[in-house]
Amino acid sequence: MTQKRIISIKKVIKNTLGKVKSERYLRGVELIFANPGANNPMDIYQFALLQLVEGETEKALNCIVFCLDLDREHRLTLHLCKTMLYSLTQFMIDNNAEQLKMKHSLNLDAATAKLKKRVKELEKIVNNEEQELEKLQKGMMKFKMNPIVFFFKKGKLKRQVQELKNTISNYNNELDPFRGELSRIEEIIQKDEYIKVVGLIIEVCVFPSRFDSELTKTSYL
Repeated sequence: MTQKRIISIKKVIKNTLGKVKSERYLRGVELIFANPGANNPMDIYQFALLQLVEGETEKALNCIVFCLDLDREHRLTLHLCKTMLYSLTQFMIDNNAEQLKMKHSLNLDAATAKLKKRVKELEKIVNNEEQELEKLQKGMMKFKMNPIVFFFKKGKLKRQVQELKNTISNYNNELDPFRGELSRIEEIIQKDEYIKVVGLIIEVCVFPSRFDSELTKTSYL
């Protein structure tokens, strides 16, 4: 009787996410567990747990993919996937991810690009103003070497310095919300991708027949 071929989770992730996005979930684990004696699913599972405790989600996913492609029946690792899926989904609920997506017309990538552009513009303005402030402050130090000149100019120079400080402060106040929104969106995008990867892993393990076509499909190398 011909043994049914196991569908590679690694291949499914490559073909689903593409080369660039998939690489972060599929790299390095083979080297960590290169020795035949180290190819123990339980050891890999324990290592995945350690990575999660240390906040290294991508490294944990590397281990999980490697482990389940090595031993598709390793229940602890599959259970870990389900626990991760629940935790990630709960994170999205707690952080109002759906409302954020609706706010940006379901296009977080476009929102990210727009926010990055605005942040860059404001940071450039702040940088220019800070350079002007530095020049002015250096000029004041030179004037101080001539007490008579400084006596007549200090009032104007101090006003200019204060105006520049106020301008910089105002721009920084404008920057903070943009930076905060950008950081929040980027985190949601990343967690969304983690959910997709974990979901794929679970689906391949639980409903392998859905991926029969992957057995003949050319891998996304």
